[in-house]
Amino acid sequence: GVMGRRHARTIGGDPTAVLVFVADRDPTAALDLATEFACGTAVTPVDVAVIATPAAEHVASTQAVHAHWWLVEKPLADTASRAMALLGERVRVGLLERFNPALRGRPRPHRVQLRRYAVPSARAVDVDVCADLLVHDLDLCLQWGGPDLQPERVEVRARGADGALESVAVGLRGPRFEAEIEVSRVAHCRERVAVLDGVTLDLTPLGQPDALTAQWRALREELAGGPPRVATAEEALAGLRLAERIRQLAEAG
Repeated sequence: GVMGRRHARTIGGDPTAVLVFVADRDPTAALDLATEFACGTAVTPVDVAVIATPAAEHVASTQAVHAHWWLVEKPLADTASRAMALLGERVRVGLLERFNPALRGRPRPHRVQLRRYAVPSARAVDVDVCADLLVHDLDLCLQWGGPDLQPERVEVRARGADGALESVAVGLRGPRFEAEIEVSRVAHCRERVAVLDGVTLDLTPLGQPDALTAQWRALREELAGGPPRVATAEEALAGLRLAERIRQLAEAG
């Protein structure tokens, strides 16, 4: 898939790492990627396993690989209850906005507006926009505003043909913190903007290293004894639970 290939290229381009194998339910896709990076397709024990399968398969995929650490793509699972099986001190989660160059070094804001628009695609069709896109912004807000954030307003902007949420607007409030978030994956153009205490930032990745490379370096440093900077499973679960709460409010009208 898209993210699996990006992770492979990030690790394959790191001179301090060895890409041991790639695996895919489609043997042809796995072989194509393995040929590109001169690695295997047989699942073997590794130091770090990157899980980039559909969200509903994250638990089974993680359990299928013997590793010392796992980096699981967001969302941690398709539901918070299923994500409980992935809690552990050696599980990290790919919530990339933590490593967005535009946010690096910024002081903690108190008033935030976040807008994340994506165009329709075949990615992440197993989960709705709350678990797919909103979790990125909820992760940021939980870091800035603390664990007690509560949704005060949820507005459904668009649904898919199957009724799944495709675009929502959310208001969050907490002690000395407030956020307004808009997410859509049926927009006409791609846009990622943050307004932090009145300062407007373009969150489209700029500069080097990009967020995926920065995340991989942070994980590599943690494995060498550095501080944890990649999202933990517990932090990702908190964001997923908040996303589910927002979904419930949306369904309640």
